[in-house]
Amino acid sequence: MQIVLESFIKKAPKHKEGVLYRFLKPNDKVDVCVGEVFEPPCSLTTTNEDWNQDKDVYVITTLPEKTTSAYDIFKIYNHGDENQVNFLKGTRFEVTKIDSMQNGYKRIYLKEL
Repeated sequence: MQIVLESFIKKAPKHKEGVLYRFLKPNDKVDVCVGEVFEPPCSLTTTNEDWNQDKDVYVITTLPEKTTSAYDIFKIYNHGDENQVNFLKGTRFEVTKIDSMQNGYKRIYLKEL
């Protein structure tokens, strides 16, 4: 299944913009420290829009288009109001900053490595 997903992702154009957002799910890593490097166990699904939801969120700065592992899925299949961007499995991220919000949630800033 992962091979098929990766094949589909690679058919989309590479992401050109700089910042992406992931509104975290229960199995996403939240207990992180600044400077920590981690690799999600699967393809990471994000969006290029900050919906300002009351949730923990990753704010991800991508590498330049030539070297990023982020692909604009929404440009080949848009399933609504979300502009979905996926990172390939194996993409690594470094935690650069963590903001605790008044509602108890975190904004975790990552940079793609």
